[in-house]
Amino acid sequence: MQNEPHDIIFRNIAEDVLLPASKLSLIKRSHDIIAQAKKNASRIIKEAEAECEQIRRESYSAGYEQGLVMSLSSVCQFIDNSEKYTQEMAVKIRNDLKNTLSDIISEDDFNVKVVEHWAEGLDKSDESLPLHILMPYANRKLKERFAQAIKKNHSGGVIFEFHDEPRFVFKYNNRLAEFYPEEFIYATVDALTSKYTFAERKREISNEAIRYLHEQLSLLYPPLQEEGITELTDEQY
Repeated sequence: MQNEPHDIIFRNIAEDVLLPASKLSLIKRSHDIIAQAKKNASRIIKEAEAECEQIRRESYSAGYEQGLVMSLSSVCQFIDNSEKYTQEMAVKIRNDLKNTLSDIISEDDFNVKVVEHWAEGLDKSDESLPLHILMPYANRKLKERFAQAIKKNHSGGVIFEFHDEPRFVFKYNNRLAEFYPEEFIYATVDALTSKYTFAERKREISNEAIRYLHEQLSLLYPPLQEEGITELTDEQY
């Protein structure tokens, strides 16, 4: 049997794990944060519109120059705030997902499920060959549970070895697989957040604010010709 990439071997591991309600709640909270980020981004634009409308009324009494400066300052501030907000939310969401996945992977049941998944996919043509598992010394307490999980799918026994690295290596015949929890976490976070284009959303919010600035300036301070006033040329002075 040809060697198979370890990412294919473990692709569906998390789907088969029975998670406690507390972990499912953490995952749901991460999705809620994403939804709240979108809601707050829309609120920023609405607040900018309300602020500009207030400035428009104040500009009548404050005068042309003061009103113009206030409008520019207000909208630019909202642009800066929206960019900062989306950057902060992107970082927060990634950190929350990392923490959630770390909690899940630290559960003994998850690691046992990894071994079961690997053992189930083995070629059963030669049951006399033992399985080899190189595992972190910090996880040595899982040795007996791993042995029981493998025994359900393979009768050739298992040989355990330990090392100081935080990764699991599984070998059987000519088949080799590796499970590195930290890489698994980062790859999963990237996959979950790649569909949420925070950078594009940040530019979209900024562009909306800039367009709104132009629109409001045109309404508040129309060109002189539109007011029936003709600008004098140099020859007319």
